[in-house]
Amino acid sequence: MKKDLLQNIARDFVALGSPIFAVLVILRLLLIPNYEIIGGMILASIIFMIPFFFVKQNIYSGIGFITLVFLIQNYADFRFNVFASIAYVLLIGSLFYLKKDWKKILLGVLIGGLCVGVGWYLVEWIFALF
Repeated sequence: MKKDLLQNIARDFVALGSPIFAVLVILRLLLIPNYEIIGGMILASIIFMIPFFFVKQNIYSGIGFITLVFLIQNYADFRFNVFASIAYVLLIGSLFYLKKDWKKILLGVLIGGLCVGVGWYLVEWIFALF
């Protein structure tokens, strides 16, 4: 019973890194029209999906990292930053608890971080053109 409860909680935290949750976050960000952040998150998520077909990584750790970075950029509140960072650490811990491959988890985080940088740079470049 207790193990089932812990596994369900772990799966709930992992869901914070799902593509569906990222779409919900993007839709929420559309209510506050900061198009650089919205565009950066969309570009980073799309760029993240391209190597996903060639390199086996953990999608939840990567998309979760992308969501974390752009939400922190959007809200820019210390308390929210701490809360979101703790939730992401719990997401990563939940992936380990559910016995996912640690190499794929770390690769997802690294590729997610790279995609955040590339997405942010491309959005800045695109907005500089207009």
